[in-house]
This record gives sequence, C-alpha cells and structure tokens, in this order.
Amino acid sequence: MSLKEKIENAYNTTDYEEFGQIISNAKNEDPDKLIDAGILKLMINYLEKFENVPKEDFEKYWLQAIKCYELIAEMAKTESTRTPIGESGIVAVIAKAHKGYNKACFGNEAVFKLSSSTYIQILRAYANICFDNEKNRDLIFEAHAIEKIVPFLQQTDDLKLVQIACGALCNISMDNEPIQNEICVNGGVGFLRSLIVLSKDSADETYKDIAYASLRVVLNLVETECGLQNFISSGILQLMIILTKQYMYEMKNKINVSQNLQIIEIIINILDTVVENENVQRVILEEDLLEPLLLLIEFVPEKNIFDDEEDETSFHDLKKSTCKSVISVTTNDVCMNSMLNESKQYSRFVNWMIDDLDDCSPEREEIRSTGAYCLGNLARSDESCIKLVQDLKIMEPIMNLLRSKVKLFDQGGQPSRDSMKVLHALVGTLKNLCLAADNRDIIGETGLIELISPLLTNIFAQPIHYLCVGIIKNLCGLCENNAVRFMTGKKPSENSVVASIDNTETIPYSYLLTLISRSTSENDTHVRNEGSRVIVNLVKSLWKKKEEFLLLYIIKNGGISCLLSLIIGIPILKSKDEMNENENEETEDGRGVRFDQVPTQPQIFPILQNEGILALILLFNSHEKETMELVKKNEEVLVPQILEIIKLPSAKRRGSSSAISLKNNLMDKDASRSSLASLNTASVPNELKNNACILLNHLINDDDLKNKYKNNILETLNALDNDISGSNSNIDFVEDENTTYAGIKPDLLRELATQIKNKIA
Repeated sequence: MSLKEKIENAYNTTDYEEFGQIISNAKNEDPDKLIDAGILKLMINYLEKFENVPKEDFEKYWLQAIKCYELIAEMAKTESTRTPIGESGIVAVIAKAHKGYNKACFGNEAVFKLSSSTYIQILRAYANICFDNEKNRDLIFEAHAIEKIVPFLQQTDDLKLVQIACGALCNISMDNEPIQNEICVNGGVGFLRSLIVLSKDSADETYKDIAYASLRVVLNLVETECGLQNFISSGILQLMIILTKQYMYEMKNKINVSQNLQIIEIIINILDTVVENENVQRVILEEDLLEPLLLLIEFVPEKNIFDDEEDETSFHDLKKSTCKSVISVTTNDVCMNSMLNESKQYSRFVNWMIDDLDDCSPEREEIRSTGAYCLGNLARSDESCIKLVQDLKIMEPIMNLLRSKVKLFDQGGQPSRDSMKVLHALVGTLKNLCLAADNRDIIGETGLIELISPLLTNIFAQPIHYLCVGIIKNLCGLCENNAVRFMTGKKPSENSVVASIDNTETIPYSYLLTLISRSTSENDTHVRNEGSRVIVNLVKSLWKKKEEFLLLYIIKNGGISCLLSLIIGIPILKSKDEMNENENEETEDGRGVRFDQVPTQPQIFPILQNEGILALILLFNSHEKETMELVKKNEEVLVPQILEIIKLPSAKRRGSSSAISLKNNLMDKDASRSSLASLNTASVPNELKNNACILLNHLINDDDLKNKYKNNILETLNALDNDISGSNSNIDFVEDENTTYAGIKPDLLRELATQIKNKIA
C-alpha cells in the first residue's frame, strides 16, 4: 500500500490508537513526501474534532493529538516543509486547540496530566514552523497565540516546558515587531527577568540553560522601542551585566566553561544592540556597571580552558564586542564628567594603551585601541581636554604609544591592520585634545608635529592622513609657535622671526604639500580641503606674528594654489616638485596652476571659500606684489567665482552656524565633512560677501584686472546694492579660531562696495 493510500484510509479509522500508530509511523517517512501524500489535511481533520469528542474518549483522542503536534514539529525541521505547513491552515487549528485545552473545559484529571506533553509539542511545532519563516510568524500572530504562550514563562515548576517556551518565543519573535510588542504587552519581559534570576549564584546547568534561552528572547525584544523601554525599566540590564562577573568567575575556575561562555556571549550581543541608547548608557554609568565590562575586557583565561577552537574564537569576538560597547558608553556626557572628576577609570584606559608596548598581538592591540578611543571620547569639551593635558599629563603616555606605532613605518614597514586601528584611535584622540586652544603650545612642545608629518607622504598611513592633517590644522590655528614649528621643523626662538629655512625638503610643510598634490580624486576631497585649511591657519598665525619670510615662502611654494583650490573648489593636479620649481612660470595656456575640471556645485563650500579668501587677503596685505603675480595667472577662474559670491543673495547669519564643530563623537571620523555637506551656495552669509569684496578691492589694484573686469564688476555691484539693505555687520578681526571675518577695514559692506565703484570709475 502506498503512503498516500495509507493516509487516505486513516480518514475512516475510528480507533484512536490505530490512528495514532499511523501518525507515529509517519515520523519515519520523508517530510516532503508526507505533505504530497496529504498528511497535513489528515491531521487538520483530526484536530478539528476535539470540541466534539465525548469526554470519556478525550484522553485516548488527545494522546493521538499530541502525536500530531510532535509530527508537525518534526516535519518542520526540514526547511522545504515550513511554507506548505503554513499554507495548509494548520497553524490556526493548533492555536485553536491550544486555547481550548484546559482542565476547566474537560474536567478530566487524566487528560490534564498530559498538559506538559501537550504544550511541549505545541510549542515545538510553533518554534520549528517559524524558524527562518516570516510568513508563518505572522500566521501565529494572527492566530492570537502569543497571549497563550507568554504565561508558560511563569511555570517554573516545569523547567523543561519553560525552556521550550523560551525557544518558541525566540523563533516566533525573530525580526517581527508586532510579535515583539505583543510579548511585552503580555508581561513577557518581567517573566524573562525572573527566569534569568534563577541562574544567579547557581551552578545548576538547567537554570543556566533557561537563562540563556530567556536572554535570546530578550535580544529579539530590545529591537523595538517598546521592548527597549521594558528592558530598561525591568532591571534586566543591571542583572545581566552583574551576572557576567559570576560567569567569568566560574570560567576562571573551569566550571561549565562552554555554557558560561555562551551566556556571556548573548549578554554582550544584547548590550551591543542597546548601548547606543543614552538611557542605557546612563544606567550603566550611574549604577557603576562599567566595571564588570572592563573586567571582561581584561579577563585572560588560562590556556586550554576551552573545549575547542570555536569557543576560543567566540571568546575573542565577545571581547571585541565588549570593547565597542565600552567605547559607546564613554560617549555619554555623564561619563565624560564623572570619569575625570570623580573616578580614576581614565587611568585604566591609559594603562590599556601603554601596557607591554612590545606585544602587538591582535587582542592586545584591540584593548589599546579601546583605551585610546575611550580617552578620545572623554576629550569632547575644552574643559576636559585641558584637564587631560595639563592636570593629568596625558600627553606623555600618548606620545610613548604613538612613537612605538610610528616606528612600524620605518624602512618601508607596513603596520598590521590591528596596529593601524590603534593609530587611528590615537590620532583621533589627539585631534580632540588639540581643539582646546590652551593645549596647543603644550602639545606642540611634545614633538607631535615633527612625529606625524612624515606620515603624510607614506602610502601605508593613508587611513590616518585625514586625522593627521586635522591635528596639524588644529595645532596651527591661532598658535604662532606651532605655525613656525610646522614651517621650519624646529622649535621657534623667542622674540625673533624666521629669516631662513634649513633643509626645506624635510620640513612638515613640504610633506603637507606632497599630500595635497596627490589628493586629486573625488574621494580625496576631504583630505585636500583639510590640508588647504592648514595653510589658512598657518597664514593667520604667521600674519599675526609678522613672520614675513615664512609668509613669502608659503606664497612661493604652493600656498596660493591651495587657497585657490578652496575658493574655486577644484583639485590641483600639479606635483609638489612642479609647485616648488614652476609656481612662478606660466604654462602654455597662461595659467600658473592646472585644474582637472571646471567648478562643480558639490565641491564648493561657502565656509571653505571664506577661509581661502581670508587667507588670500592676509597674503595681499603682507606681500601684495608676489601674491598678485600668482593670482593673476589664475584670474580667469578666480575673478568670476568672486563676483558670483558677491552676486548671490545674502543668507542670514545664525549665530556660529558657519563655523564647523569638530568636537563630535570620536567614532564619527567624518564629522567635519558632514557639516560641510549641509551647506549650499544658493545664498551666502554676509561675512563671505564682505571678504569677497575685500579681496576684489585688492584685485583691482592691478590695472590689467581692473580694466578687463570693469563691466562685470559694476554689474555685480549693482546686484549687490539690491541685496545690501540688511547688511550692517562690522568686519573686525577677532582673535578666535571660529571667526569668519577678515581683519580689514572699511567696516561696512555698503562702504566697501562704494569704494570699489569709485576705484574703477
């Protein structure tokens, strides 16, 4: 008799045990063949009868029903069967029987004693049907089964049932927000916490298994806002982090190593999911829960403690995840304030960085980079940066680590990926520390500029070029000593100005020019612009110190080209040697600088244009002849851009919105780029118009330029008159790194426009 015939004959069977034998035998058949033969319809037909079964027959009937649930659970282990099972309609039938089966309905004690077996098989069926099958999860939700499953979490007198209920809820709630919310609404989070508590101070493996199963459900629930809020309010966060200490202790003593590792792993996965939430960070900090995580990072198990290589890999992976979580927690302002003012945990981060510098193993480097990132996240305000540098003397250990990593580049060396991660974290921290103006001289004295500048030309250091340039830009901003140090490679002499430069090929400025000249692709825009902004800061600082020789050196050695690049928004194709040797020689087309394309909207940022214009104005003030000579070679692209700026409608200035805030989370390596991207050239701030007019006033000191562009200038100024009514802002030179004003008079834009008109009349 064929399988299909056996199943068809079963419809006519009135003997419950005979029917049950058919179902039991079916477990030995291929699941797909069973479905083709009609087994699902047979079981649906049988299960739908339960409401009409006489009470005296119900025990016999239900024993076979349990076999049906078990068969469904077994069949659903095969992936190909899950969709047909769901489409058959059997999920709703199971849910209906699940709801109807209770002692009150049937009053049969013998049947009620089957409840554990019944629910276990129903839950197994739910779990397997939903494994990796979103449609079947939706069917269970629509059948209102969740409200019947969640209460099983309370039945701690039947631990096997509880454990299977957790497994079912884990599979059912995977990536399904309505189900996740339904579990929360039915009190599931509180029940799960009670189950996790069972494993506290207990070595019982069953309790550990239940804790693990419960945490797997929690991992699903925290994906939703409802689940996250329940997670925080229930105290599971505190409980699970505290439990890591117990599990680590047991691992250290070789107790249930694999099981404890598994639980810690799921705890860290949950933490990784929720740790970006500020409320979670605050709870961790305010309730001193960071300590167990730091202990986990520092935990070094004995050799051969793990059963296999897979466990050892899992342990290292969870330590990496813990490192990420700790870094995230330190981004919280509560952490920044508490660690520097009340605790000594920052010293732990320092020790992580400098402990055993000769050990460059991946695990050691991971801990080092974590220490550096955490310190960088503590350095997010001027106050904290100053405290770290001046009170806590953080620069000494940082420089020790930095020197050890820079040595890896010696003689063409290429640092490992792990060492590069340490370097990235370290230079990011340094970039934050030198944002505080009061720190810049101190940091400059450490030799940082001289140490990192050669890296700008090292291809293997490319991942940290942007951050290194950012450090130099910050250090040279309104810090005259660092500007001189960057231009000469030497410590500046007191009360004197520079009259010569020794060995110009190896000064930091030359390394920067090489990097800028290589950064011509669209992907290099951020590096090129940041490098040119270094030159802006150099010009401002050197102009203030009246370093005439160094300003002239910048003019004659690529500085003008870089400033033009900021204003026009076009990369420079010239090499460093070409810029040094031929800056004053005209090319065949009469231009001194070759560009690879015409200006495009995405490359033009008003804030950068303003900085470039300001620096050019200062160079005109100090060396007008030499500056004019080079600017004239590019006047065909520069002058139209300046006139366009003046023509555009004025944008209202909103506080310091035109300044770029770089004190963001240290992990946001493109913070300044995102700020620039938010700008547009549909309108320009008045300070940019002011500075453009001042630069134009300098340009028309040259008769050739004045005569060539006379009509265009008059047309532009007439357009300016129509837009000028709301502009009465002074243009005073304020000694502040965020200023966007030029230090040149006349004070008012209206007066300046009139002066230009009179000059060309």
